[in-house]
Amino acid sequence: MTESTSNFARDQRRCRTKYSLELARQASRISSVMLPASINAEVVTTANGFKQQHGADDLRHFLLLLVESLETRGRSGAVDAVHAFMLHEA
Repeated sequence: MTESTSNFARDQRRCRTKYSLELARQASRISSVMLPASINAEVVTTANGFKQQHGADDLRHFLLLLVESLETRGRSGAVDAVHAFMLHEA
């Protein structure tokens, strides 16, 4: 494992612990949305709210953990929306 991979894994673990409640809450909110346009809007709202509350430093880690949670919930459309957001906005 390279040092950057090790640092990334360490940061993911730290963020999973630090933001576990927020991850669960936001994954639940996004999972409850059915229309694709509404899912996209919810992802943007979630990411912007996270940046406003916690700053941008951990946003990428938070969004990757959010993807994991949405995958576990079987919400592939929401997973795609988060990935699209990450490609274009984050």
